[in-house]
Amino acid sequence: MERSLVCIIVFTVIGFVLFLLGVILGWAVFPPVVRQNIIDNVILKEGTEQFDRFLELPQPLSFKVYIFNITNPDDVINNGALPMVQEVGPYVYKQYLRKPTFEFSNEYREITYKQESEFQYDYRLSAPLSQDDPLYVISIHINSVLKEVEELGMLAPINEIIDDLFGENSQMIMRTTPRKLLFEGMEFCWPGRHGFADLICEIVKTQMTETMIILPDGTLSFAMLRHKNMTNNGVFRVHTGLDEPRDVHQIITWEDKTHNDVWPDNDDGTPSVCNQIKGSDGSAFRPLQETGETAFIFNTDICRTVQLEYDGQGEYEGIPGFKYKASRFFLDQVGPEFNNSCYCINAIPGAIVQENGCLYPGAVDLSFCQGAPIVLTKPHLLGADHYRQFINGLSPDPEKHDIEVLVEPHTGTPLTAASRVQFNQFLRAMPPVTITENLVQSFVPIMWVDEGIELNDELVDYIWTSLTQILIILDAVHWTLFAVGLTLFVAMLVWLIVALHKRRSSGRHVGSYSPTTK
Repeated sequence: MERSLVCIIVFTVIGFVLFLLGVILGWAVFPPVVRQNIIDNVILKEGTEQFDRFLELPQPLSFKVYIFNITNPDDVINNGALPMVQEVGPYVYKQYLRKPTFEFSNEYREITYKQESEFQYDYRLSAPLSQDDPLYVISIHINSVLKEVEELGMLAPINEIIDDLFGENSQMIMRTTPRKLLFEGMEFCWPGRHGFADLICEIVKTQMTETMIILPDGTLSFAMLRHKNMTNNGVFRVHTGLDEPRDVHQIITWEDKTHNDVWPDNDDGTPSVCNQIKGSDGSAFRPLQETGETAFIFNTDICRTVQLEYDGQGEYEGIPGFKYKASRFFLDQVGPEFNNSCYCINAIPGAIVQENGCLYPGAVDLSFCQGAPIVLTKPHLLGADHYRQFINGLSPDPEKHDIEVLVEPHTGTPLTAASRVQFNQFLRAMPPVTITENLVQSFVPIMWVDEGIELNDELVDYIWTSLTQILIILDAVHWTLFAVGLTLFVAMLVWLIVALHKRRSSGRHVGSYSPTTK
């Protein structure tokens, strides 16, 4: 056999072997090795780096607060004008999350913990704003107490003791500061000022919300975020991933409950979809995700599970991820036709609602959750078009105001996250209360928060070196072997076929030759 033909056959075999090696490594060897490596790096087990990160996030969350300053308070109070608001912010806080106590159970398949939260004001990122900036906002505590008293039919007598309840010159729009509004608090219900005022304050204390505390002298104090600082958000029991790695961080119970009890249940007594506790607490997502997968977060601040929908792919600092956004069932599609009418509680007297009792799309009543007449929307009433006619000064922008999460799909690690929600109240006249007599029906934003994270360089480097870089290398090896082997095999095979064809043709030509004789 000619040497050239032997070489062609050898290279054809080499090409086939490389091709076969690429197939075997790429689809049979690398995937289970990578999967096991990922599993080893996500399950919650003491003594591992991931468990240390679970107990305390290695970087604080960014908690940004934007407060709506009412620029025409006198016209609103005295002349029946709609409030004109101006966004002031961000007031930036670092939010540190820690789990100082935990306990394993069910042979290390489950872990129970409390997560403590601490806020620290970031002067540098907030500058030039200050916690002592003067702002005019709706008097949330006054509005809430008046609505509570209205339901009891006691508005007429309360009109005479407004100053005893809330201080001199009390109005439905107050001058305050971010420090007082958010954490320090505003005092009201001082004991001993008036007998009937004391009675009203005792009623308020029996239905006190997390945003209120009783001071040592019996005075009440209200602040929007104080209850979140140096406290925990309840007892969670979650999977460690030991049995099923994809279940790691998924909630089993919260406060020893498999379902919430805030929203109305079904008529037959079974838990409603609104009371469903599902997903994680938001610090991590399911690992080993597939394209198009749905994610869930249980948020204790709004007493509900939030469904996140897949929204394509993106990347952060070179690390690819899956993008998620809040499902339309979160705020936009709420009502009987969407099988979630349990959110239509219609608990705010005089609220602007649809005929079926539901708020208009883009808004949900949090009264049962907050214990106060608070309405949840996206910032600047994004998606809540109907209510924008009852307020001036808003500019909704999906890029700035929507909920967005970018997740590394193999480990379920959030690369970037922006949980953006806004808190609002209805404001209207409540006869015969004098301080409300000139008010027109309005929908007043109080503030919106942007709670999120962008992984710092240390964590980006960790994910890049421990996962992304390895995946890129393995992918390159796999496809290089596959492509080079296939190309070499096909090229050599074609060359071999051509060579054999020429050889055969040459043989036939030689065999058919016979010289002629004369």
